[in-house]
Amino acid sequence: MKNSLDAALRIAFFLLAFACLLSLRLNSVVEPSDDSYITLRTVQNLLHGKGFVYNVGERVLGTTTPLYTLLVDGISKGSGVEPVSVARGFGLFCDLLNLLLFFILASAFLRKPLFLSGIASLMYALCWNTTVSSVLLMETPFFVCLLLLTCVCSLRDTLFSRGVASAFAALSCLVRPEGAILLFSVLVYRSFLVERRRFKIPYPELLIASIVLLPWIVFSLSYFGSPVPHSVVAKRIAYLRPFFGTGMSFSAHFSRIVSAHYMAWYVTVFFLGAGLYLVWSGGKALIRGNSPLQIPLLFLLTFLLSYTVANPSIFEWYLSPLEPIYVLLMFAGLQALWNRRLLRLPLTLYFFIVSVNLFAQYPSALHLESSSSSSPWIHLARGKQEDFGVIRPFRAFEEREYIYIRIASMLQNTGSDASVLAPEFGAFGYFSSARIISAIGHVNPEVLSFLPAPKSKTALDSAIPVAMVVATRPDYIFSLEIFIRHTLLKDPWFRRHYEVVKIFPSSMFYSKGVYLFRRLEKERVTPTAVASIVIGDALKGS
Repeated sequence: MKNSLDAALRIAFFLLAFACLLSLRLNSVVEPSDDSYITLRTVQNLLHGKGFVYNVGERVLGTTTPLYTLLVDGISKGSGVEPVSVARGFGLFCDLLNLLLFFILASAFLRKPLFLSGIASLMYALCWNTTVSSVLLMETPFFVCLLLLTCVCSLRDTLFSRGVASAFAALSCLVRPEGAILLFSVLVYRSFLVERRRFKIPYPELLIASIVLLPWIVFSLSYFGSPVPHSVVAKRIAYLRPFFGTGMSFSAHFSRIVSAHYMAWYVTVFFLGAGLYLVWSGGKALIRGNSPLQIPLLFLLTFLLSYTVANPSIFEWYLSPLEPIYVLLMFAGLQALWNRRLLRLPLTLYFFIVSVNLFAQYPSALHLESSSSSSPWIHLARGKQEDFGVIRPFRAFEEREYIYIRIASMLQNTGSDASVLAPEFGAFGYFSSARIISAIGHVNPEVLSFLPAPKSKTALDSAIPVAMVVATRPDYIFSLEIFIRHTLLKDPWFRRHYEVVKIFPSSMFYSKGVYLFRRLEKERVTPTAVASIVIGDALKGS
């Protein structure tokens, strides 16, 4: 009788999780992010037979997700639906499948009591970063799908299941760079953790992964010259990060899952500590049980360690693959501690408060809140997040993309041969045929030598160096004011050669608007002029 009630509760919680996730995705009013439009412009070029490129005629792998790009292209060609709608529908499908896969994974491990897997599914469905990456049309839901498929297939220790798991892990390398970490985790598990007494090379898994990846490696080497996305190299050079900045992002992310920003600092510390203790307890339970669920645990540890050491810039969608693992580990820890009767009440209270916090965030993607309310619950529901002291409104993404699309509309008569330089160019590029020069170098290897801008002239990442403008001579430039505050706006040469066309109101990243500039004349720039600007920037930076 008790098991029947547990099973019924498990299904009820899963159905509630399914309903919440579906409601979040279908009712969201958020538009695609600027980053997602970068991939979607490549899809557009594929659809129109212009090649796997961002700028027509320039073979640079600007997108970090070639498999996702090809899938959206194929679905769009087959259905006749434009890429944005295809990406939205495919993302929803992946999200629903992810919830089902997570439920299967949780049910395989959370058995005492049975309904824990249902509650865990509900908690995962309400995770904020997972919602963000989905509604902004990033490729992350597809990557999480391959991650969970790898883990589910690994539950059965047969040659076929191991081979399929390796294939999914290899495919994930073509969706996100973190796929290499997942494939590494699968191979390490098969090499060391299954055979604890000796090392064993997993030849079948290596063979299948090689077969899956070989076609792309051959194509990318011949077409682009490298299988590594150029944007990965560019971001590593262009972005400036504070010491241990990525580690702080990881801490803030986990804290957002188990607490809320309006809580007193000592309450947040308590919830963070309790959550980490549950993750630790769950991890120990997985290790002792020699379970295939050690694969996501190994992925989590390798991800956190490698990114903390490398210290790259971390965006919301980078963190989404960690959320199902965190939730699974927390509930595995809860199950491991459940037999200690003195802990049952505090553990129940802990998860109740965490669940209330997650439900408080539920309206953030729906934007149903009243803008006039000062309630802390509504303040949280507006989707504000903290990142090193900068509070960024969720709606600011929409404001930024809307302005960039307006600029594309204004410049649509300039012709496809016009060149436009911008630090953020995704939305503009999707609605424009102009040649894009990325100030970060996403799709332009020739600008990397000018990056990063001198620290003395950088108010925020993505600052545009004057030397880059002198060398590339774009017809138009547009940028948030924060990216040109200490460079273009203060440079005499730039003011002589470019004029302001329009300033669009925007306070994103504490900017004073979005500036659109036009080049005044077309005289040739000598190498001496470029060298003088570069040397001048270097001297001032030092």
